[in-house]
Amino acid sequence: MGVIVLEVNSKIGCLLVLSALIASLNVHAFSNGAPPERCTIDTATMNANMGVRSGTNPGWSITAQTPTYSPGQATFDVQIGNPLFATFKGLLLWATDSTGTQVGTWEAPGPGFRYVESCDNRSITHVSAAVKDSPSVTFKLVLPISVRGQITINAFVVQSSRTRHYEMVSTHVHTDPLRNDLDIDTSVTTTKYHALTDGVLVMRYLLGLRGISLTNGVKSAAAIRTDSEIETQLASLRDLGKLDIDGNGQTRPETDGLLVLRYLLGYRGAQLIAGVNGGTLSAAQIEAKIALLLP
Repeated sequence: MGVIVLEVNSKIGCLLVLSALIASLNVHAFSNGAPPERCTIDTATMNANMGVRSGTNPGWSITAQTPTYSPGQATFDVQIGNPLFATFKGLLLWATDSTGTQVGTWEAPGPGFRYVESCDNRSITHVSAAVKDSPSVTFKLVLPISVRGQITINAFVVQSSRTRHYEMVSTHVHTDPLRNDLDIDTSVTTTKYHALTDGVLVMRYLLGLRGISLTNGVKSAAAIRTDSEIETQLASLRDLGKLDIDGNGQTRPETDGLLVLRYLLGYRGAQLIAGVNGGTLSAAQIEAKIALLLP
């Protein structure tokens, strides 16, 4: 009988040790940040992994410097903050487009944070459960020139205990501000200010072409602007007098349009203006005027 009691006690002891080990693992799960490939997360998953959330978000939010972004200028300084609580312990941060696909990359995070493994620098998490000062934590998101439409910056913060995890989102809308330059289709550097794209677009617009007839076959494959945005950009340049290249008060394809096209093809001096200068400006003055449209 003593042997049986000893065996039972031994099994109970093993079960207690196993239970304690599981509890310990549960308490310290994700203390070193999100595991590899955990690039995003949702409330249901957080509840399952961390315990059901305690109450509602007590004021945690994402702050970025602007609600809009423009092609080639999409860099956000992002802060995680709360007016009532100055510190937090854990974080997962990422950005998505309107389809829910992750977009952009984060610049290397500061002390206390790291990239999530196998997420291509698209997600940031904490390196330990040490307390972090939220007002001093800033992250920088960089979007490639191809991204457009609404993007959402997403984050989960763990405040002080496992069940005090809260979700935050910050939405930002793509805008296409009008610019006083000849990058008509807004393309990448290699096709920026290109004769066979931007130059032909100017010429076609001044000839009266609109819609698909304006852009068909000449918009750069790397162009960011839509057909309607291209037309709006050209109309703005015309209305501001920026396409009156020869300075005679008129905007015409056989003079101004050809001057733009020739300049983008590399013509200068007498070759630039021969037979197409409808005003009194010199070749040097016309060159200087076009150069202002190529910042």
